[in-house]
Amino acid sequence: MKFRVYSKLSFCALTIFVSATLAVESAKTVKGRIRGINVPDHQLNITTDDDKDLTFRIDDRSKLMQDGQKVNLDAFRKGMRVQITFESQIGEKRLIEMSPTVVTAEEVQKEINDVLQAAKLYTYQQKKEYQRRLKHVLERVDDRIDTLRGQAARAGAETKKRYAKQIQQLSRLRDQVQEKMEHVKSATPDAWEDVKTGMKSAFEDLRSAFEKAAEHFRSHDHP
Repeated sequence: MKFRVYSKLSFCALTIFVSATLAVESAKTVKGRIRGINVPDHQLNITTDDDKDLTFRIDDRSKLMQDGQKVNLDAFRKGMRVQITFESQIGEKRLIEMSPTVVTAEEVQKEINDVLQAAKLYTYQQKKEYQRRLKHVLERVDDRIDTLRGQAARAGAETKKRYAKQIQQLSRLRDQVQEKMEHVKSATPDAWEDVKTGMKSAFEDLRSAFEKAAEHFRSHDHP
């Protein structure tokens, strides 16, 4: 009788241990862009950096963080780039923690430099690949502008004004880049090199604006 009791207890302990181990082992971290938020159903959809569509369940244990503070799900929005830690449970993915990914000015400038260098090698036959590359860089630009907007929201009144001016300029040049991207989409073989030249010029203006903005904020933070 005692043996049976011990056996049952051992089996239960083993089951709990295995379940806990599997939960820990299944914890993974991904980065991607929010494609949909369903607040009533506590669900969130993202497209990961490697183009996978994932859906996460959010419960009372999920930690939603921004700037080191816990926030509600409605603090996140469609298009925001985030980092998510999750665990796989029976047929679904439970979100453990989520926070926005911060993009620095240096990262954006590097992305722009890389695409400007790569653009020289793209032929008309590689137009779709070039478009995908441009779309990725523009998304990173949007991430950086979003980061600046977040910093502005937490700043004092005077600093907020400085941010607003820089953000307005960056947004204007960002829209010009998107306009040139439409020209790439409709480009003909004969106009291909001219279109790439226009794209290069728009990105160079945007890169210069990011450099000036970074220098502007450094000079005010460290007079």
